[in-house]
Amino acid sequence: MIKAYFFDWMGTLGFHENSEDIGEIISKEEKELLMTHKLKDVISDKNRRKSVQSLISEDEHFLYADSWGVVNYLKNKNYYVSIVSNMYGLTTKKIRKDFSEFLSKFDVVSLSAEVGFKKPQSEIFISTLEQLNKKHKLNILPEEVMMIGDRQDKDIEPALKLGMQARLINRNKNTLRGII
Repeated sequence: MIKAYFFDWMGTLGFHENSEDIGEIISKEEKELLMTHKLKDVISDKNRRKSVQSLISEDEHFLYADSWGVVNYLKNKNYYVSIVSNMYGLTTKKIRKDFSEFLSKFDVVSLSAEVGFKKPQSEIFISTLEQLNKKHKLNILPEEVMMIGDRQDKDIEPALKLGMQARLINRNKNTLRGII
């Protein structure tokens, strides 16, 4: 029996539009490191750092039209909801500011830049479940969690390896409510 839903952010609950691809400025390795490290610790060159910061801050972020409704529906049905997402530190600040009311609906919000682990690392899933259980004095087991995400390799496979249930969403074909 499902007691909790874990959601990825980008491509699942929300999306972003950017003017330029950050991959033109930084390497794949630097992109991966930025998910769990501060910009100044990854890129030492001040000019490159400013360019990256500028690009990330220009990104526009949006929620999918059905995200609010699905989260409210699940909360009204007494499910616990959490976010487990990879996110740059600068993006994290922007999301927390721009979507503070939406984020307040979640029991736990685990963003890689804040927690120091990134998907597909099992630690980000495990620590989210531990925080949820501790916060509400529960004993939800991994098999009672449904992970919803848009990446087979980063959302679905690691959740399944931990014994969670998981569903892949393709926002071009599926609604969040249809997946749930």
